[in-house]
Amino acid sequence: MPDPVPATPATETTPPAGSPEADAAAIAQFDAAMASDPETTPLPEGEPPDTIKPAEPVAAGEEAPPEGEETPPEGEEPPVDGEEPPEPVAAAAPPVEPVPPVALTPEAAAKVAEAAAKADIEKEIKDRGLKGDTATRFRELSNQVRELAPLREEMPRLREVERLHTQWQGLVADSTASAPQLEQALAYIQSVNSGDPARLAQAAKAMMEEVKWAYTKLGWELPGVVDPLAAHADLNEAVEDGSMTRAGALEVAAARALAASTTARNEADTQTRARAQAEQTAIGQINVISDRLKAEDPLFAQKLPHLKPTVDLIKSSLPPAQWPAAIERAYRALPNPAPAPRPRTPAPGPMPLRPTGGNSAATTTVRKFTKQQVDAGDPFDMGVREATGK
Repeated sequence: MPDPVPATPATETTPPAGSPEADAAAIAQFDAAMASDPETTPLPEGEPPDTIKPAEPVAAGEEAPPEGEETPPEGEEPPVDGEEPPEPVAAAAPPVEPVPPVALTPEAAAKVAEAAAKADIEKEIKDRGLKGDTATRFRELSNQVRELAPLREEMPRLREVERLHTQWQGLVADSTASAPQLEQALAYIQSVNSGDPARLAQAAKAMMEEVKWAYTKLGWELPGVVDPLAAHADLNEAVEDGSMTRAGALEVAAARALAASTTARNEADTQTRARAQAEQTAIGQINVISDRLKAEDPLFAQKLPHLKPTVDLIKSSLPPAQWPAAIERAYRALPNPAPAPRPRTPAPGPMPLRPTGGNSAATTTVRKFTKQQVDAGDPFDMGVREATGK
């Protein structure tokens, strides 16, 4: 029986590209691949097929990434073979709002500053290597500097306060105002600036009294308020009998007032100069008495501080001519101050005797004697024998 002839496989004919048969075959192959892929999600009904974006073409000379490997984003280099891919950069955290500082009370802030200052001082002591008394003294001086620091900061303000105070004292001295006058003037200014009708009325009355006083001193007429002729009977009679007009009488009254004011001022100036001269003479006599008392009394420097309150009282209550004698009497009435206690010197103990024997560095011994032995001269005799070696 002859061998069977193998069947010749049928030759598959590939339709030419672009023919309807080739297009139908490609569509059928794509549908089969889509149906066999479980991860492929079919398009919903009614979705147009043109929404599927085709894969981006690979440029010439580039290799397509292997299946399952993601293409790196644009601008990043793909990892080299054998290297780990870079870790994804975490998103930046949202900015944290700063917490406002806790406000401290003035007492707490002062304690914190004091603790910090002490810590700085201790650190400097350690850095400088200070020990013992030197460290203690450095700590004391540093604390003094720290305590005086606020005063140094206040110095500009204090100097300005001192300048204003000195200026005010000069203004008061130049005004020659007494304390009551200055008080009344300030009260008037305060009432005027207050805007209070009641206080303004008080200021007006006070001002009217000052105006009346000034017109009277000048001899001027203020109709219905000040009549200068009331103080001059002769002028009134001359006006009444017609020998002088009222205007002429007022001129004479003003001239008399001016002359009286000038005389009073000159007398006051003379008294002021005499007072100043008397004070200078008294101070010179007091200096002579002070030098004499200082030479006589060794305790003068200790007594002098106790005399100052009495001196102030004498100057304010007696005329200058009586100051020297009164101050000397007050000084001699002062008791002597108690003497300062003297430092106690410890009583000397038993005197050691010189060592006997050859070694001068031997320990010194102390011999004690009874009162009878001391009275009999035993210590002296023994000392002689020790010294002569007998």
